[in-house]
Amino acid sequence: MEESLGQSERALDELLSNFPNKVLGCLLRVIVFPFGRRHTGPSDALDAQVAEVIGRAKGDPTLEELLAGCYRPQSAQDPVGALQQAYDLLGASHPLQKKLHTALKSGQVKPTAGEHAIDAALHAGVLQPAEAQTLRDAEAARRKVIDVDDFSKEELTQAEGKVR
Repeated sequence: MEESLGQSERALDELLSNFPNKVLGCLLRVIVFPFGRRHTGPSDALDAQVAEVIGRAKGDPTLEELLAGCYRPQSAQDPVGALQQAYDLLGASHPLQKKLHTALKSGQVKPTAGEHAIDAALHAGVLQPAEAQTLRDAEAARRKVIDVDDFSKEELTQAEGKVR
């Protein structure tokens, strides 16, 4: 709401600034904004509160109230559904990621060149196969969400008759 009020006031202020009759524009500005603009948009504190509510776990009453009536796709093929799936998988794998990070920092796991840290941790016995698969699934979901404009080299080469 604060965002909308701020945008409305800014638009009205710009309209009055570009009024064809400058004297009338200034007079209208004094009438419309006698104490100046009051709504500049949401504060950083309000943004932080909203982000905190949105970042809550599924089933939270406040979050569910906020999302009531919103379309929430469950399919991983849908971009919003893929984002939700990645968020859920990354949240579930967070303790395993901490475990892997700690093992890497302590030197318990030392991946060789070209070897993925998850595979190195699995070979070192730091992670169980199921834990390694959980981390791989979370990483794959994260990459799927990030790589939205990922094209193969063949798709980017100019073909006969195509204009770039």
